[in-house]
Amino acid sequence: MPESVAVKVGITGLPDASLCRILEKQLELVPQLQLQACLSLINGLVVSPDNHTGDGIDTAALALARPDLPIETAGALADPAQLAHFLMLVHAHAAWQALHAAGLSRSALVNFHSRYKYQLMACSPRAYRELGRRLGQSADQPLQPFANDYFHALMEALRTPPTPGLHCNVLMHLSGYFSRSLDATQRQRLEHSILAYRHGAASLAEPLGLLRQHLREHPNPYLSRQVYLQPYLDGL
Repeated sequence: MPESVAVKVGITGLPDASLCRILEKQLELVPQLQLQACLSLINGLVVSPDNHTGDGIDTAALALARPDLPIETAGALADPAQLAHFLMLVHAHAAWQALHAAGLSRSALVNFHSRYKYQLMACSPRAYRELGRRLGQSADQPLQPFANDYFHALMEALRTPPTPGLHCNVLMHLSGYFSRSLDATQRQRLEHSILAYRHGAASLAEPLGLLRQHLREHPNPYLSRQVYLQPYLDGL
């Protein structure tokens, strides 16, 4: 499951009861009547179709004031892929706030970035390369301004949903970690599941499920912390 970080998400308008039940399993929901007092604390917002609440909160203005805040419509979250993507974003926002609360340092920033390596590669290979380069050259830069710019660029990149081709690229990279641990039959099954997903014959859950299974059987601390492998929809 995702790392244990408190995640607050605001709900506007008349929320769908089934969606709220799903979100409540992972998130702390802030209803509309309490939202005004908690705007600085939320990690994401689920909005009504008109993108405007009836409680004096203009979500368009909020998006301008807090450009890194994940905002999604309730209707879009009916799609499991978009729901998983939104959950990843709000957990990223909450993890960043937790990093600051614990004390920002260069080592903490590098550790944070390392967790998002494969998620970045899936969303934007260009941002993956650019952010890694910028982080590697940041030693002489003031930490707080650099960190603010880094997180803005990270969230902008993560907002782009991965394509099947980019997912397959990441899945193949991850499968390489198990090349010496799996027998020929297991390697072949994993490769076939990735290719089946690429060609639309299987869901993304199939190769991801195999990778998580192999990770449980052959633990790797680095992979265990990768955001890309977090099962955001498990149990929902």
